[in-house]
Amino acid sequence: MCGCALNVQEYDALMDFYNATRGPHWTNSTHPWLLGDPCDSQWYGISCDPTNTTVTILVLSSHNLEGTVPSSISKLSNLTMLFLLANPLISGSIPESISTMTSLEHLFITNGRLTGSIPSGIMQLTRLLELSFRYNNLTGTIPPFGALTSLFYLELRSNQLTGTIPSSIGLLTRLAILDIGFNSLSGAIPTTLRGVPLL
Repeated sequence: MCGCALNVQEYDALMDFYNATRGPHWTNSTHPWLLGDPCDSQWYGISCDPTNTTVTILVLSSHNLEGTVPSSISKLSNLTMLFLLANPLISGSIPESISTMTSLEHLFITNGRLTGSIPSGIMQLTRLLELSFRYNNLTGTIPPFGALTSLFYLELRSNQLTGTIPSSIGLLTRLAILDIGFNSLSGAIPTTLRGVPLL
């Protein structure tokens, strides 16, 4: 307990994340975690709503995170942006619980060692504008992203994905950037992609 305005579930989720990714070994910053209120004290990489009761942004790029993203991250239920770019020692699978974080608009976990498949539940994140899991070791097939109709940026480059390109990507009429190169995909490019005007 920190005696702060931030709700207990979210504070505990931040602590879980800190411990699961070896927080004491993170790259030093001028606003370290554990000291004071996460919102009032401006813990590095965290932004909160105006009332300081909920976390809305978590950005920890090139921060020497090591370990796995815990399933309890889903308790940050009002998060709109999760940026974990260029942390090469982030490993393990993408937690299935991420599918309950329906406020997410920007989701980047890149340049790491993620394994396993992309959770099919990501299709429930219908507010997503940008999604990137580039430069990891993800396997399995590309999920049918057709429900994510607000998506304009989709990047799955340099993983170990197999199978065909889902024709449902053609339903993403706002998509402007699609990068799925350097995987082990097969089959033809779906004709439905011709209907995506910005590609």
